[in-house]
Amino acid sequence: MAKFKKATALKQQSTKTDTPQEASFQEGNEVKILKEWKRHYLVQDSGGKLYNVLKELIDPS
Repeated sequence: MAKFKKATALKQQSTKTDTPQEASFQEGNEVKILKEWKRHYLVQDSGGKLYNVLKELIDPS
C-alpha cells in the first residue's frame, strides 16, 4: 500500500453534477495506486473513492 507523505486536503466529485466534497488525509494514511502518470497517481482510499494526487504527496513503497 502507498502512503501519504504529509497531511493534505483533496476534493472528490462522484459525478459531473455533484458538488465537490473535501476529503482530508493525514500523514501515513494508506491508499492504493491504480494508475501512474507523469506527475500524478490515481489512488483509491479505503472507502473506494478515487483521487488524482501529485506524486510528491505519495510514498509508493
